[in-house]
Amino acid sequence: MSMDVVSNSFILVFLLFYLVRDGSRMAQSLRDFLPMRPTQKEAVFQRIRDVTRAVVFGTFAIALIQGVLGGIGLAIVGIPGLIWGTVLGFSSMIPIIGTGLVSIPAVAYLAVSGSALAGCVLRGLGPASGRGR
Repeated sequence: MSMDVVSNSFILVFLLFYLVRDGSRMAQSLRDFLPMRPTQKEAVFQRIRDVTRAVVFGTFAIALIQGVLGGIGLAIVGIPGLIWGTVLGFSSMIPIIGTGLVSIPAVAYLAVSGSALAGCVLRGLGPASGRGR
């Protein structure tokens, strides 16, 4: 693990602490600082709230869909789909590598354990469940 990852993680935790603790005061200070009419300020902040809620909801909805489809795919090839589908759903929220944390080891396990066809089937199902990246 590089120092860049460690320092970025520290900064993230530091910022999250202060955003949780002082977030409403920061938002109010930003509102007071913006050179707009109160109705415009409220429209901007309402839009930010709406977009934030949509992104969070979308992230969880896609994670649920990927978890269900991945669990079905894993069950088809003989891996416990309920457990690993749940893990796959949670890991899908990690950008870039998320679903690969479950699907790549599962395909490797199937290939090594003598179920190469099942491994190929699981890899082939990848695009359907979001694991085809």
